[in-house]
Amino acid sequence: MRKMLIVLAIVMSFAMAATAFAGSSAPNLTGKWKGKMQIHDKTRGFVADEVVTMVITEQKDLVFYGEKAWTQNGKEVKEAFSGVITPDGDIYLAEEVDGVTIGKHKNGAITFYYLEGGPTRMAIVQEFVKQ
Repeated sequence: MRKMLIVLAIVMSFAMAATAFAGSSAPNLTGKWKGKMQIHDKTRGFVADEVVTMVITEQKDLVFYGEKAWTQNGKEVKEAFSGVITPDGDIYLAEEVDGVTIGKHKNGAITFYYLEGGPTRMAIVQEFVKQ
């Protein structure tokens, strides 16, 4: 009987969470975003105002995907991502190569923070405005 009550409680928790997601209204993030990055990495040191673009290709409710592009050492770099946005505007991106980016959507702008440890350690702040 105790196990049955625990299972019932878990099922009810998932049902309430699903209802909360179904009722949430996520902002439309699809489209092109343009921004700047501030970086510190082991090889280049501090880099300010590096231009970056982001295209969010498709969004379904709170989940979306797209690609970011920037120039590094004279070459264009592109990286795909998958992301989620919470009803409060918090954003989490799973980067294609490695790492997780955490950010916030507020007043039509997005600010991201990225940290990577290890031998290629780096810290990045990206600020985007929708085009």
